[in-house]
Amino acid sequence: VRSVRIEAALTFVDYRDLLPLEDARAFTSAAEEYREAMLEGAFMPDGAINLAGFESRLGNEADAARRYEHAIRIGDGVAEVQYAYGLYKVRSGDAAGAMPHLRRATELGPDTPWFFYVYGVALNSTGASDEAIRVLGDARKRFPEDFDVAWALVTMVRDAGDRAETERLLAELQAQFPGNPQLAALAESLR
Repeated sequence: VRSVRIEAALTFVDYRDLLPLEDARAFTSAAEEYREAMLEGAFMPDGAINLAGFESRLGNEADAARRYEHAIRIGDGVAEVQYAYGLYKVRSGDAAGAMPHLRRATELGPDTPWFFYVYGVALNSTGASDEAIRVLGDARKRFPEDFDVAWALVTMVRDAGDRAETERLLAELQAQFPGNPQLAALAESLR
């Protein structure tokens, strides 16, 4: 069944080099079927992004780049496309080129905390820690129940050397997420 073969291609793409020879041949055939299925929908942004991600996971970086650029052309106003392209740029070593796309994802997807988390972490990794703390602080207010955003914020504040704010945030988070081992470890490291 074609849908099963396509799903198998997605499932085994990261393990294809570990497959026995006969299964590797089957994977190659299933991967081609996946490409064909995604090409049928490549005029839609999510189809283009899926195909780009698949090519990237296969190590076909030239094809992946071409597919991501196509997705951006047809899906410039789609948060998931901006996010996926920004993430691709980061993984390709172009963090500076990723920032506008990750920021745009937060603008287009203001209800998705993960976009803010990734954007903040990416900013911090490029040395823009003050901006990262601002982005994550705003996201913390917007998404008070999101642990990933809160955790990134408190660790960045700690790394920036603001002990008083770190302790304040940590106490707030420990009350909100009692028994969390990451918070307990952070509290212990501050002692």
